[in-house]
Amino acid sequence: MSERLRNSIAQNSVWDIIRMIQLAPVQSDLVPDVVINRVLNRIPLAHLTIEKSLKYRIQQSVGEYKYGHDLHKQLDLLRESAQTDAEFLDQAFARAVSYYDIDATKPINRHYSSLQAYLKATGREKHFAEMRYWSLDYQLDDDLISRIDLRIHVEILYAAYSVFFSQTVLRYTLPDRVDEAIKDALAPEPNFAYIPGTSREADFKVYGQWIQQHDSYEEIIQDAIRCNFETSHFYTNGSMRNTVARLRESTDFAVQHLLQKFSPAQEHNA
Repeated sequence: MSERLRNSIAQNSVWDIIRMIQLAPVQSDLVPDVVINRVLNRIPLAHLTIEKSLKYRIQQSVGEYKYGHDLHKQLDLLRESAQTDAEFLDQAFARAVSYYDIDATKPINRHYSSLQAYLKATGREKHFAEMRYWSLDYQLDDDLISRIDLRIHVEILYAAYSVFFSQTVLRYTLPDRVDEAIKDALAPEPNFAYIPGTSREADFKVYGQWIQQHDSYEEIIQDAIRCNFETSHFYTNGSMRNTVARLRESTDFAVQHLLQKFSPAQEHNA
């Protein structure tokens, strides 16, 4: 197998699992075990793909990898053979924890203090086995399910994709990936056209000025939702409604978290 084909297969393996998990998000249910089962149907897929991506990079750098699943040990091996890549994963993990508003200083959240700590708490061989067979024998570490965050697993996959396979690293990490989604959603309507000097041109200029008065893409969305899309300009109002509507269609957990964080309290409890 050529190196180019090997790289393509490894790359598509990571991206395929990201898409599979995000296209079928875990839905709430009145029966807790149903939700647990849904999470545990997805997490092993993420675990296995994180393992394969780490081993692929280890194989590239030193020519061999060792059998065994423990993800924290694979990270140690990566750090020995490709320290810069491991540091990128560390930083991406820290960004994800911050983005999802997880307080790693709380005793219950200490495993979020670093990628190494998180993988040690959720990604050992025994954890992998327990999750794979839970639907058959119902044997599971009582605390394991509370330590797992599917969103964080997906962010580890995004980071692995970025550092191992992508030529556009920032696009696939937080918060840069979310900025890209917002920029795409903010683009003018496909059918928007105007003749210079007309009111349509004036509308577009006012819309652009409203966008530019914000310091970040997140702030644009926050402001639009906070004012309930009443910006004092008709075209801008409609454009921001459409922007948020497009973002609501995103399968990206990070985009959905942003919208939930900025939405009115009653929406959070709906």
